[in-house]
Amino acid sequence: MILDGHTHLFSQFGFLRGMDAGEFVDKLKSQRVDGAVVMTLEGFTKDDSRLYNDQLHAATERYPEYLCAFGTVHPRDGSGAISEMQRCVKELGMKGFKFHPWLQAFCASGREMFPIVQEAVALDVPLLFHDGTPPYCTSLQIAYLARCFPEATIILGHSGLRDYWREALYAAMEYENIILQFCGTPDIAMREMIKQVGPERCIFGSDFPFPGDSCIELAVSQIKNLDVSDAAKDAILGENLKRILNL
Repeated sequence: MILDGHTHLFSQFGFLRGMDAGEFVDKLKSQRVDGAVVMTLEGFTKDDSRLYNDQLHAATERYPEYLCAFGTVHPRDGSGAISEMQRCVKELGMKGFKFHPWLQAFCASGREMFPIVQEAVALDVPLLFHDGTPPYCTSLQIAYLARCFPEATIILGHSGLRDYWREALYAAMEYENIILQFCGTPDIAMREMIKQVGPERCIFGSDFPFPGDSCIELAVSQIKNLDVSDAAKDAILGENLKRILNL
């Protein structure tokens, strides 16, 4: 079973053309993906996160057994962000939230995130962060939230990418509520993370549709080529995410 924990559905982002939900699902299925967490992209750069949460819900509602939506809010919206989180979970059935501090222009360790994390705990949903990009979203900045809120589930969406994977590993070793997502993560980093943290806290993501249709095949092959047990590979490719999201 392959569950892709990191995909983006959008219509237009800069010069990039997106796709509709039908084409999106067809492409995922052609890569033997059995289900996917899908997130906005436009919603990270526009003011009205509610609009893009609604668009994402409308798209994923067509494929409820296949697509699992993560919403987003802007932390600086204060009480408006909290009420939108409640609406996303209680009315739209979303399973978590994605934050991109670099695109959304806020610091991951800023105080405006504290009520967001508290609400996620109350709603019993995970928070997934883009990480590995300074100055706003390095892995240790996000780890600060995991330290302050040990009851929260914090997913490092790229496990530090190429430059910050050691910080991501350190954070996961220090705080058991951190989940490492293998998405653009170097092979050497994945091997060390599995060794030091264990496969049960590692999940798979492709960042589809970036950087192209073949990205899923490449990302899956990286996991399958790791020198770990088949049970560990199965856990990373799908079983862990299924457990975390109660799918």
